[in-house]
Amino acid sequence: METMKKTKLLLLFACGTILFSCNLNIGQKSIDEYFRQDSIDALQIKGYSVKKISGKHNGYGEKTEIEYQSLPQILAETKKESEKEMWTKEHFQSEIKMEKFIYVGGQIILHIERTTIGSANTEFFTIIIKDSDENEILRKTLKSDIPDPSYSNDTWRNFALCSVDKRIKTPFFVYVVDAIEEEAFKFEVNAIKK
Repeated sequence: METMKKTKLLLLFACGTILFSCNLNIGQKSIDEYFRQDSIDALQIKGYSVKKISGKHNGYGEKTEIEYQSLPQILAETKKESEKEMWTKEHFQSEIKMEKFIYVGGQIILHIERTTIGSANTEFFTIIIKDSDENEILRKTLKSDIPDPSYSNDTWRNFALCSVDKRIKTPFFVYVVDAIEEEAFKFEVNAIKK
């Protein structure tokens, strides 16, 4: 009787494992197809333009700028880095898998320069992404990061990366809210087609 219970339990476990792995394979296939389609679309894009729409600084020599990188651009950089540093195949595949999960919609790179060390700390900044209809897609309040002095002028500089965990179409808007400034900075991001 006890042997029969163990056999049934083992069979149930084996069936569950097989079903679970089948579901994972189906899910992985659809994820790969999803990114393959993105790669086809990405072939038509040679880059992204960023245009500042609004926002101004209180201090002289201060800057607030953003860059946008799509997932295909991030993956291409990773591939170049892996070849240069001669990563193992397993390391490369692990990095690619992680990036496909984290950067589904790419990443925003924020560059700031401020006149004081405190005002250049990223803890005072929030990044908001909205689609072309002004629907909010993402909001991220940044964590504290001590800035570096700028040696070309008397400012402090800092940067932050903001991963976009959802698919996003261009054009879209990026708002940079600085707690110290009077208004948010608004940028428009557009794809540059070949």
